[in-house]
Amino acid sequence: MALLPRPSPIRPVWLAALLLVATALSVVRTGFHFGISNNVFHVPLVLDWAQQPAFEQDAFYATLGKFTSVVWPIVRWVVNEANVGLVFFVGHFVSRLLAVLAILWLLIRHFQMQFHLAAVGLLVCVLTPWLVGASSVGGHGLWVRYFTHSEVTWGPLLAALMAAQAGRWVLAGALAGVVFAINAFVGIWLLAILGPVFLLGGGERAWSQVPKGALAFGLLASPVLVWIVQSMSTGARVDFDYLEYIRTSYLLPRALSD
Repeated sequence: MALLPRPSPIRPVWLAALLLVATALSVVRTGFHFGISNNVFHVPLVLDWAQQPAFEQDAFYATLGKFTSVVWPIVRWVVNEANVGLVFFVGHFVSRLLAVLAILWLLIRHFQMQFHLAAVGLLVCVLTPWLVGASSVGGHGLWVRYFTHSEVTWGPLLAALMAAQAGRWVLAGALAGVVFAINAFVGIWLLAILGPVFLLGGGERAWSQVPKGALAFGLLASPVLVWIVQSMSTGARVDFDYLEYIRTSYLLPRALSD
């Protein structure tokens, strides 16, 4: 079976133009809304409302420091009361751009598509209704209409999978560390995927990359790992029965409806 021809080199200006157009179309497709859903946690976190006298005794605001994601300290560096909506929109656009870039890399490098075919495939991905909203498997957000750290993982997550497929396990480990630093739960799920992929497809060359790949993951994930441990062992605790919340909010209404 003849190998597919390698895609011809892409001029950077055309690549940049395609990425910007596709990202803009995707953002227009979903729209952008500020302050909705989990932004009720994100906004007071980045504006540090827990330090204001009105909230210093509030149990809810006291827990916001345990929101362990590297995204929000970065946002906090540049945000204030006047620009918070604009900063969230920029974060929304940049995270979507990274996801679009990863999909384009998948189409060109993995599927060996020529640039014009990859452009068509990318436009289908950003415009299709199938990728808008939350996934029916696991409920993870796909193309969502607000800025949240979980969706920032899509770019490095897809890139990690493609790096693993190409046998570049050091890069895959580093990208998995980035994903973990953004959202620890998604990072754990990614490791659960990369592990079997490595064991099923790794050869001698792959095994030689394991120490460096593990080190890359550890270096990038360790600050958030330390943060998680500190958050679990110190600070205020809220008197809250989570199991009772699940029973009253989900199980009881479902039983009554049945």
